[in-house]
Amino acid sequence: MSSRETNNYRTGPVRRDENNPYMPSKSTRANSVITVAAPTKLGALQPVPDVSNIIEKRHELFQSMLIDLKTTPLHVSIEKSLTKLFTAKQCILWVSNQGMSNLTSPTLNKSIKSTIGIAGAAFRSKKLLNVSQPSKHESYNQMSDFAELASLYIPLFNDQDGQIYAIAQVTRDSDSLPFSDIDEESANFFANKFRQVSHLLIVDNNTITQISDNDLAPQVIDRLQHNFQCRDVQFWLHEKAKNSFSQYIGNEFVEQQNCGCVCSVMKSGVTCNAVDVTKLHGYSSEFDGIVSDPILIVPVQVKNQTFAIVLRGRVSGKSFSNIHAVQLENITPIVGRAILGSNALSSDETSSDFALRLKALLEVAENLSGVLDIDALIPTIMDRACSLLNTERCSLFLVDQTKQLLETTFHGGLDKSITLPITRGIVGHTATTGKIVNINDAYSDPRFDKQVDLETGFKTRTLLTVPIYNNRGEIAGVTEMINRRDGSAFDESDIKMMNAFNVFCGISLDNAKLYKTSLSLTRQLRGFAEMGSALNNSKTVKDVLEEILTNAKSVVHASRATIFLRDIDQDSITPYISVGDEIEHGTMFAAEVAKLLKPKVFVKDEIISMVRGDAPNLAKNSLESSSSTSRVTSLLSKNSMLNVTSSQKENDEFQPICGFPLLTSDSKVLGVMELKCNWKVLPEDLKLLDCFAVFAAVSLEKSQLEEIAKFGQIETALKKWISDDERKLYTIPEKLVIPEEKAACIYTVNFDAPQWDGIGLFKVLWNIMSFYDLFNEFKIPNEVFFTFVQSISQTYNKVPYHNWRHACDVTQFVNYEIITAKMDQVFTKFELLGIITSTICHDANHDGFTNVYNVKAETPLGILFKNQSVLETHHCSVAIGVITKEESNIFASLSASEYKAMWTLIIQLILITDMAKHFDFLKNLNAELDKGPADLENPEHRLMLMQAVLKCADISNVSRPFELADKWCDVLCEEFFRQGDLESANGMEYTSPLNDREHLDKPKSQIGFYTFVCLPLYKVAARAMPPLQKNVDQVMSNLAIWKASAAQKEQEAAQ
Repeated sequence: MSSRETNNYRTGPVRRDENNPYMPSKSTRANSVITVAAPTKLGALQPVPDVSNIIEKRHELFQSMLIDLKTTPLHVSIEKSLTKLFTAKQCILWVSNQGMSNLTSPTLNKSIKSTIGIAGAAFRSKKLLNVSQPSKHESYNQMSDFAELASLYIPLFNDQDGQIYAIAQVTRDSDSLPFSDIDEESANFFANKFRQVSHLLIVDNNTITQISDNDLAPQVIDRLQHNFQCRDVQFWLHEKAKNSFSQYIGNEFVEQQNCGCVCSVMKSGVTCNAVDVTKLHGYSSEFDGIVSDPILIVPVQVKNQTFAIVLRGRVSGKSFSNIHAVQLENITPIVGRAILGSNALSSDETSSDFALRLKALLEVAENLSGVLDIDALIPTIMDRACSLLNTERCSLFLVDQTKQLLETTFHGGLDKSITLPITRGIVGHTATTGKIVNINDAYSDPRFDKQVDLETGFKTRTLLTVPIYNNRGEIAGVTEMINRRDGSAFDESDIKMMNAFNVFCGISLDNAKLYKTSLSLTRQLRGFAEMGSALNNSKTVKDVLEEILTNAKSVVHASRATIFLRDIDQDSITPYISVGDEIEHGTMFAAEVAKLLKPKVFVKDEIISMVRGDAPNLAKNSLESSSSTSRVTSLLSKNSMLNVTSSQKENDEFQPICGFPLLTSDSKVLGVMELKCNWKVLPEDLKLLDCFAVFAAVSLEKSQLEEIAKFGQIETALKKWISDDERKLYTIPEKLVIPEEKAACIYTVNFDAPQWDGIGLFKVLWNIMSFYDLFNEFKIPNEVFFTFVQSISQTYNKVPYHNWRHACDVTQFVNYEIITAKMDQVFTKFELLGIITSTICHDANHDGFTNVYNVKAETPLGILFKNQSVLETHHCSVAIGVITKEESNIFASLSASEYKAMWTLIIQLILITDMAKHFDFLKNLNAELDKGPADLENPEHRLMLMQAVLKCADISNVSRPFELADKWCDVLCEEFFRQGDLESANGMEYTSPLNDREHLDKPKSQIGFYTFVCLPLYKVAARAMPPLQKNVDQVMSNLAIWKASAAQKEQEAAQ
């Protein structure tokens, strides 16, 4: 009977729908409370239905289906009938492809293996399957089964061979009851009736028999309307001898006195693809209408007459494409011969045979038109090709231009695919020359390769090879038809049929290839976006962009693909990644596209003009922006596109260059994607390339989001300098150890920070922290400290003085002072961690301007922190933002009270570096020292000592050897000058004489700075910590040099 799944059925007080005893009423579905009970057969819960009515309904529906077959394809009729019979949500018919192990749904244009899914299980077991919850079935497959919808799988047999013709998959809505025993009886009834009449319905397991002349034209028109998405399809006939024009109406051609623009096109014999019918010669408002519709007219010669198919209007409102024209040009001769009947056919053809062929061809076109998974569709299509020409075998060879090979993607009758050199055999001859080869005796042709026959034992007699062209006119593959079953040779009719067939194959193969490329890229980029701050676990942004370029280059057969990045600060364009040939003309075209903010195709004349330097400003003639058109649509509407596609061979030096701006979500230019194309650029290419450009822009924008970019850099750097085994350790990583001979200078006043730039500054900080054993003491793993240092270093701006180098220089001097004054024996490890952390963070995100400037200029910081320590408060805020993140929290081991005390200490230390508090601090510390030596038991005194150490370090340049002090002085002056230049440009007075670039007296300025700012600080620090007197001595020594320099300068001025 059946294999029923016993899942939990929903039960409860259910009222029946009056019109259908199997469905709950709407009110029940909407209002009743459904409870879950133990597994129960649903039949026990239902009232007994009227069996006689059910049987009558079964017979009526089956008879209705047979009548429906006169105008409707078999699979559609079956699906419609079963949906009605079971009051189901839908029915999908999975047709078996004999010998191919596939089940194909013509409705869904989709194929599945007969070894997967519940439909596959029904196919293999040849039994009816009633499954109430498919997701729990052992054969469930999400590609073909509905997880939670009750489903019935009905095998339908072909009585001619006893094999399964198809599996009907019937599903009900989620609020409907599962299929009952009576439903199973109905399914068995339908299956038995179908088997009894299957020999009348099925030919070669695919085709419905009998197509009358009266049925043909409506079916062709219906299929053409569906395939081309047009509003109207007309057939026309022009008899030159009578000079008459007739339109096919009903079942005959009716002569027309007025046929509008159709007359002139048919007389010319040339295809017409027009955007606006009202602009055509011969246009008649009476006949062609007053609407500016697109129109496609294809006239062909059939015997001594001109037959034409006319397509009017598009459902989408768009015009017909070049691809539509090519498709219709290949279909029209066949349609003409079929519609004109026996008069247009050769002596060995019949109207019914030709009609069947035409119908099969149109079905192929329809199936191919919406399918992008070509791997699933090719077996079905090639099987249909064999039926079209009634051949024993057929193969589809695809061309691999890179490897110069031919490889079968379909190889009927063979166990495995065949790979051949592109020049080998008759298939190779067609692939390299594009010529159709029709051989009546294969073994008599020297080009025929007998190897396959020898290996398989098959005997090739007649052979037809026809090339497949892609959208660019390249040979993409070859179809090989072998041995007509009736023993006759392939004729002209076969060749025309295969030519038309291959047009659809070529377009679909090309589209599938582009879709596969686009789909692959989309998946990568979706993964990239979802990874957030990690960018991508397996690929860097550069890797993703390189893959985008490689795919884009492949799509249009470009010789080069490049991404240029825009430097917003300098407003410049520079190459970032390039694939293929070298860049010949620099950034001129990318820069132009960046100005246009629109895609641009540069053709030969424009390229020559720009290279010579006599081009007009293209940006002024840029494409008009329109909210109703996409950026590519606007590009395609211009003549530049026509210029690109009109020429088959451009001079290599001046091949078309396509540029696409990479825009952020708010339309700011990140860069430009540029391709140099060595082949025709089609509208479809530009649309797809624009998608690639959007993907590239998304990648760049995501990577440039601050948190994402920084985390990515940190992780990359961490892996470079710290091994996986060292991440959790508290000892210095091997790559960050400083050799003993170099380490000594870290503890002296002679430290020269610029010589340690880069990872060297990290090494200095690591060694200082390790010297005081702070990693072990506070359980700070290497990966956390590295993340902290990398994160805080990235907050420092690239200003002349208050940058990351200065922060590390100050930290080193603090270390030097602590060791010199033996304060490491005074300060606790907690205090040492606090003061070292403070020095590292004390100028985080400094903008290179003073507090006074920020307040007077009313910068955002000046407004936010007005009447307080502007920059110092900001530095504290930035430090908090970094350290409070889990991955960089170096205070993670502290208790709540310790955590509060640590931040209190750090904030007090950083805020004291505000020079506005300088003299008050000196006054207070001197006052305390006047009372006696610092009381180390007094927390206030301990804080003041730490503050003095940090303040001395913050201006430590003055106490280093004069050679270093002088270099640091120049750097600091440059930062002052930078502020002064801005003050001058904004019409402000100088906030300090030190900011005047033109009138600064360097020695004199230093004398004042040393005398009134530095010496008082160093002296009070030495009072509190006597070993620091050596710093006072060095400041005095440097001051003497400045005074001597000033005196010499005055003496030179006096002379």
